[in-house]
Amino acid sequence: MPPFYKTCGTVFKRQTLDNGSGRIFVPSSFGGGENNRSNDSCSEVDLNDCPTGYKLLHDHSYPQKSYVNDTVTLTDDDLKNNLCWEGGHYKTGLSDQAPWGFHGLNHTYASNSKDNGLDADNFGRPCFKDATGWKRTDPVTGNKTIQDNEENHKNACCGFKESVRSDIDSNNSQYCDPNYCFTEYDEYDSISSSCASQLSKICESWGIKNDIIGFEDSRCSTPLSQIAKKYNKKVGDLTDEHLREKDEITAALSKNDYSRIGKKLCDKKTFLNKGSSDSEKNKKSEKCILWCKDNPDDCKDVIQDVCKTIYDRSKDFPDNFPDDLKKYEDICACNWPDEFYKNIIDYYKTTFNASNAQLSNDRKCLFRPCRSSNIIYPGDSLEECESTTFVSCIQNLNIDFRGSNIEGTVNVDGSQSQNCGGSLADSGVASGDKESTSNNTNNTNNTNSQDNEEDNTLLIMGGGGFIVLLIILIVVFALK
Repeated sequence: MPPFYKTCGTVFKRQTLDNGSGRIFVPSSFGGGENNRSNDSCSEVDLNDCPTGYKLLHDHSYPQKSYVNDTVTLTDDDLKNNLCWEGGHYKTGLSDQAPWGFHGLNHTYASNSKDNGLDADNFGRPCFKDATGWKRTDPVTGNKTIQDNEENHKNACCGFKESVRSDIDSNNSQYCDPNYCFTEYDEYDSISSSCASQLSKICESWGIKNDIIGFEDSRCSTPLSQIAKKYNKKVGDLTDEHLREKDEITAALSKNDYSRIGKKLCDKKTFLNKGSSDSEKNKKSEKCILWCKDNPDDCKDVIQDVCKTIYDRSKDFPDNFPDDLKKYEDICACNWPDEFYKNIIDYYKTTFNASNAQLSNDRKCLFRPCRSSNIIYPGDSLEECESTTFVSCIQNLNIDFRGSNIEGTVNVDGSQSQNCGGSLADSGVASGDKESTSNNTNNTNNTNSQDNEEDNTLLIMGGGGFIVLLIILIVVFALK
């Protein structure tokens, strides 16, 4: 189904909201002046009687203000509630809202229906703002502005200008171009289709320093992205119930625009500013991480470049970047260089005699933090990780995870035998996650007994370190 775009109120309906001061309409000329032309009926009032930026809106003339003497001043209500009037005259101030004044008419504007003593009591009609008239209207006050202000007018009326957003919403956008309007509805804005086009335009760049929003704003994403952010889920994990909200969200980008703009704005430097003390840099980084989460295929190249840079500098200069691996793990757990995952595979093969057939190629199955990472690895399959058990006798174990900062805990029972047996339950190599599983193997053959039994805990850690096990460790390693 298509989105449910907001329908803006018509100009005519807004006429009743105007106090007659001309913020939505101004009175036409009565005619007269040049060539003594005058309007002797409602039908004789034509477009030439309206100032530049205004037009006649209706092809009928009722309700109509009946004849009044030329000396009578028409009231605000007379002008607001009628589509034609005969005789009378206007207060000068009512015409001041015409954005270009009353020039541009084919004959002299007359605020008095008496035409130099001739053809008295002529006819006039309201002239409503047209497309060229709205762009010089302040959308909050309705007053004319002294210069073209079209972009500002559109952005304010669509709710994209933060400083006047509440004012525009509260006055029902009565002074806005009828093509541009919004209503704040629950968590999402409802906007017109013209506002949706304007949104695509302003999302092309960052707007953090300006009053007008830019790509950093949540509206500069797809409906599904906004729903996923609301429920703190990945787009692929949204339920049918979540997806029912999709058509309600009109303040959003198309999938193609979201993808294209993110690829243009989310460069390597922006990702590396994650957690920056500079609020502007950090806000851009947060949006790009969200974009990358929503568009892993489009983001793949840049995020792998980012993660390689972090990995390499942590490995080569560990003292200068001691916390980088943990700081960026939420976006890089699935996107470290191939070397990182090759080390894990080699570890499984060496430690547990695992074969290629027993090991998954999916990074989410090799490295547990990858499963909860904000950014997936596009090369992973959609399949669940299988549970595989490895049994091995370990003599000497050398582990070099470079800068991988991998931790895990194994409890070693000093009374266990040299025979293969026992178990260690885990699900992939963990990072910074300590799990303890006791090995209580009972074996009557070749048992190395001790007078005082105690558990000796081994901590497997990375950070460029090498750990050597000089004991016989019996392990069953479960991958899930």
